[in-house]
Amino acid sequence: MRALVNIQLPLDDNEQYIDTKEFHQILQLIGLRPRDMPPSDDEQKFKEYCLRRAGPVFDRMPENTEEEKARKQHTKENIVYASDLPQSNTIFMVTAHTESECRFRLLNPKIESLQEGAKDLVLKINHYNEEHPNKPLKIVGKIDIFEHGLEESTISGIVVKNRWDATKTIAGRDILISFVGLVLFFILTSANIFLTKDGTILHTIVDRLSTAMFTAMIVSVLTVYYAYRSVVPVIQWTASYENKF
Repeated sequence: MRALVNIQLPLDDNEQYIDTKEFHQILQLIGLRPRDMPPSDDEQKFKEYCLRRAGPVFDRMPENTEEEKARKQHTKENIVYASDLPQSNTIFMVTAHTESECRFRLLNPKIESLQEGAKDLVLKINHYNEEHPNKPLKIVGKIDIFEHGLEESTISGIVVKNRWDATKTIAGRDILISFVGLVLFFILTSANIFLTKDGTILHTIVDRLSTAMFTAMIVSVLTVYYAYRSVVPVIQWTASYENKF
């Protein structure tokens, strides 16, 4: 299984996109430099190292047509980095996609591990961006996952940039219940205080209803809070075919 992540490069002090050397330094700051990687000053040796380390990724790129063969050769010529994400045992390489963008190609035979590797990469980039807001790496578009030998993605993911927006998607019903429960609780409580008499059946019914609304509101608020803190994913994955209908 392969995954593609497109990254927009930051601008330097001259309002130009950073060069490859500075990009290497950023990757090192993120913690993606292998121990055996040679210095990037020797470009030929560095590129040979990257090509060798990224060999498994190239082996799984399809080349059934002349177009696919040309694309694979172009990728080899434009490789700028290769390493791995040890927590998920995911291999990746980076190619110069355009002047302003680079492309991470991740490889792992297990879909769960590949998704975990993509999540790990996104978290590392997010952490770097928090510490270096003047030169952030921006993830562009969706993260696509491809099966071996295919060029059509089967799964795509969107990086969750706003936790509250994601929480509204995941726990929208509980947010609605919290709001409605709060409003009804105040209405019923006010009605019980000003419109009903103690000891009457109506007073008892309204009191129980207000208690039920308050309980429902508290449960829903806790559900929303839990969703915000732990359920909201770093990447929201969906089957790609679902987006075509």
